[in-house]
Amino acid sequence: VRSFQRRILSFSIDPVPTSAGGGAHAVFALTVRGTAFLWHQVRCMAAVLLMVGRRQEAPSVVARLLDIAATPCKPQYSMAPEEPLLLFACGFNALAFRRSAPAVEGCLSDVAALLHRHLIGAALTAACHGRIASDQRCV
Repeated sequence: VRSFQRRILSFSIDPVPTSAGGGAHAVFALTVRGTAFLWHQVRCMAAVLLMVGRRQEAPSVVARLLDIAATPCKPQYSMAPEEPLLLFACGFNALAFRRSAPAVEGCLSDVAALLHRHLIGAALTAACHGRIASDQRCV
């Protein structure tokens, strides 16, 4: 790598509707568009934002970390876990990807099966959580 500078084109944090509702079970999507990313850059960005959201860091830490004069090297934070992060799309100038109908159908089938498994797991977990939370025998 010759240059460690990267250009972020857009960045948003948006709520994702779930059957669990809000509160402690709220889910948010972090959407980052850029010209390129450094190794684990998005995981590091997500980790800092999670810490701010959990009030483990002040919101002002973001501006400080973006100031390369104040923070000239990589901050020493643990990375966010990779499991909930998804590389959704890559774009390249003058290059268009085509998808065949069978490829799209296969992909949709695989994702639908994965979604089904996760929805069942989420429903079972929510039911357990609700039963434990409403158990009158708990002191």
